[in-house]
Amino acid sequence: MIDIHNHLLYVLDDGPLDAESMLELAREAEKIGITDLVATPHYIKHRFKNSADIVTARTEEVQAILNDNGIDIKVYPSQEIHMFGNELAGLKSGELLPITEGSRYVLIEFPFFSVPDFANKTFDQLFDAGYRPLLAHPERIIPIQDNPQILFDLIERGALCQVTAGSLVDKYGEDAKRIADYLLDQDAIHIVGSDAHNTSNRNFHIKEAYDYIERTKGIDKVNQLKENARKVLNNENI
Repeated sequence: MIDIHNHLLYVLDDGPLDAESMLELAREAEKIGITDLVATPHYIKHRFKNSADIVTARTEEVQAILNDNGIDIKVYPSQEIHMFGNELAGLKSGELLPITEGSRYVLIEFPFFSVPDFANKTFDQLFDAGYRPLLAHPERIIPIQDNPQILFDLIERGALCQVTAGSLVDKYGEDAKRIADYLLDQDAIHIVGSDAHNTSNRNFHIKEAYDYIERTKGIDKVNQLKENARKVLNNENI
């Protein structure tokens, strides 16, 4: 399995606090069958300013630790970019990272309680430059819970939707579960990502989510979502 959204890298944000905690999380990933993992620490301008060079260096450290401990997972450096309105300039300058080097895909998150006034302008800039924003956990964004059409409008313009695995298996409350199921019914989910932070209250849950999707929508839907994750990792078009 491929996971394109998680917080495996330690001491950068609200993920693992040290290398041992990181190893515990990585072992959990390997146990459930994750082979490729895009590490996406938060880039929040006034809180977690994890620039590309910091993330890349820590990813190299983590990969070496995993190799030394016999954990067969390939880790890629990226960021979960908290929308601030100047994403395109950051990508051009190298401060920000797409999903993988040279990729068209960029993981973007909204604040949980609002959609920024400049969101449409920011998305237009990214689209015009050839990027495809991948919106992180929209099912947990309150304005989208109240009005999913906000998300559908972005999808119609070319954005992709990444739902958190835990939302589908009722780990983030009834509203997130309700919207995640609705998006699944509407065929509006392109990627299932874990958003894993730790092994206690924010684990991967991605295998559980795929099992749930198979029970409710069939194996073809699971295969499509896994193929989308592969395409994003390899910068192929969805």
